[in-house]
Amino acid sequence: MSAVGLALSLAIAPPPACVREATEALARGEAEVAARRGEACHAEEGHAQGLLLASQAWLQAGRLAHARLDAERFLALGTGSKSVRKVAELVRDTATQRSGTAWLAVSPAATGDAGTITATRADPGWPTLRARWDELGVDGDAATLVLDPGAWAVTIARPGFHERTIEVTCAE
Repeated sequence: MSAVGLALSLAIAPPPACVREATEALARGEAEVAARRGEACHAEEGHAQGLLLASQAWLQAGRLAHARLDAERFLALGTGSKSVRKVAELVRDTATQRSGTAWLAVSPAATGDAGTITATRADPGWPTLRARWDELGVDGDAATLVLDPGAWAVTIARPGFHERTIEVTCAE
């Protein structure tokens, strides 16, 4: 098959079932269901489209930190056409503009994926945000964590160190 034929077949190939399920949930107005299905689609089956769809669904659900993180995860994969990557950038930028920012510093400096950040809210039904240190905007020993406006409990966990939880309140 020629390169053009392959490109055409990929363009008209039906989406994977998990992406289709997430898309259908979003069309029914079930944004959080769609977002969770999109994330699972990527985690369990490796479909990058799942992350992109999840980022859009989280944005529609008003879960800005989740939208931004999934858009960043999608962009880090380096996949997708230029126009698809522009959609992810738009989701990331939109979520960032309406979010608060917490700057976290750890000592000694974390490198790579050495550690995880878990952010929870007391609001019932609000999904927990989990990210590896390297998924945040890291500069030396500090990372940027974008959170929805409101009160959060942020836990930093690193192998070989005690967990640390801090309470933060972010404003838009």
